[in-house]
Amino acid sequence: MAYLNPSEALKQSPQMCKNYIAPLLQNEAALQNRWKQFVEEEIQEQCQHGAEQLKSYRKIATTRYQEEKASNPSKYAKINLVTFGFSNCVNNQGYHADSEKVFKDSQKLNKTLFGKSLTMMCEEP
Repeated sequence: MAYLNPSEALKQSPQMCKNYIAPLLQNEAALQNRWKQFVEEEIQEQCQHGAEQLKSYRKIATTRYQEEKASNPSKYAKINLVTFGFSNCVNNQGYHADSEKVFKDSQKLNKTLFGKSLTMMCEEP
């Protein structure tokens, strides 16, 4: 929806994800500035993996950004902001069940219903 109707996507998106869509409704300079900012944010997120990986990722991300900007800046700005920025932001806003808790709760339910916890045993190939 964000590609086809950015104004509707802006209305329906969570507040913290709107900054990826708003530049699509503004001018080209705003779009390009937000894209550059997004690339830098992605690079900074790599800090958690250590300085050596950050240095390597910065080089890769910067090179890709420069190549995309040289070939078709408007297209790549939209692709990066909508596909990677907006989509990832919206996906991260949803509820994600903890798989360990789900497993433990299902085992409790099985024990209550059937008197024992059920486990699946796979046959050896």
